[in-house]
Amino acid sequence: TDFPSDPSCKSAAGTSESCTSVDPILTLTGSNTSDTLVGTANDFAPTCASDPGGVDNVYQLTLPNLLTLDISADGASAVDVSLLDSTCGGTELGCGDFSSISLTDVAAGTYFVVVDLSFSSFESPDTYDLFVNGTVALGASCEGALFANGVLTCETGSVCGGAAGSHKCILPECSDGIDNNHDGKIDYPDDPSCASPLGASETTICPGPSCPACANGADDDGDGKKDFPADFGCAAASSTSELFCPADNDGATTPISSATTNSTFVGAHNDLALDCGGGAGHDRSFPLQLPVPVQSLTIDTEGSQATDTILELFDAQCFIETACNDDGGTGFLSSLTASNVPAGNYAVAVQATTANNGKSFVINAHGTVASGTVCNSALFKGANPVLTCATGTCSATTHKCP
Repeated sequence: TDFPSDPSCKSAAGTSESCTSVDPILTLTGSNTSDTLVGTANDFAPTCASDPGGVDNVYQLTLPNLLTLDISADGASAVDVSLLDSTCGGTELGCGDFSSISLTDVAAGTYFVVVDLSFSSFESPDTYDLFVNGTVALGASCEGALFANGVLTCETGSVCGGAAGSHKCILPECSDGIDNNHDGKIDYPDDPSCASPLGASETTICPGPSCPACANGADDDGDGKKDFPADFGCAAASSTSELFCPADNDGATTPISSATTNSTFVGAHNDLALDCGGGAGHDRSFPLQLPVPVQSLTIDTEGSQATDTILELFDAQCFIETACNDDGGTGFLSSLTASNVPAGNYAVAVQATTANNGKSFVINAHGTVASGTVCNSALFKGANPVLTCATGTCSATTHKCP
């Protein structure tokens, strides 16, 4: 026990009884640690090092379960990095010669990071920078300095939540697949409490006097359609307006229902300020109602009589941009691809250059959805469907993608 009895302890101030190092072992708490190898000893010989005689520093790193872990170091002279387990011995979990370490599925526990001078003949660099970052697995702890300092983050789509003192990376209520407030509505975009899939809680029960326009049981815009998803002016049940793309004075068109939609710029106006081009011609907007999350959505104007177009995917209010493209297709036509598009109502806006104001155009829209996604909506049906399964065909019995 302890110094001087435990040989792993070079002094009473040592931070580890499992790792033998002449130099103090510091605990990593930040994503960028600046340090020096000047005056340090040679305690370890990384297997990937060209020269095992280089001096080194050792750092303790205590982690929750991680999906990914990346470690690298830059210095005035070349340095190697390696990762050791809690015993600080045995085969390295990772070793990078003049490079970085990238690991996946790292178990919770204590680890040791070694920064080693690549060649013993080099002069020790005055300073070097050690970089560490990782992605915390769903259900793992997000407590402590590493998370607070941004070294570790929850995976995309999850948030740090739960009771104080036992915070974990969890799915927020607006994407956890549970009807948390027992109103018959589950998650974004169906629950009026949820402004996005990352909404923390489902609390609002509608219809009612305090409910947003897209969940209050009324036809607020007088178009004969009430609330989300029926009214395509509603991006989600939490939307505060039922007006579809109010900046477009040409009025709402029929929602996109086939992979190919034909239209014309004749009679249209120049209402919309698209974000990715300098087109000053006429424009039109089209509702696109996605009943399920779409893994990959591609929209283009190939086959149009109009030879120069700009294309943008907005929310139903034509306010928030999801994707935009100018000249990404053949010649000066447009083509855009958006990944991981949440379910909800959107607006597809097409604009021409002035020279193409009187010409017709085509909107081609196709999306693929992930395995297990329900595929019984009308967009999956017909000879030219908007949505298809990423692999295989929709099951006739489960109505889900294989």
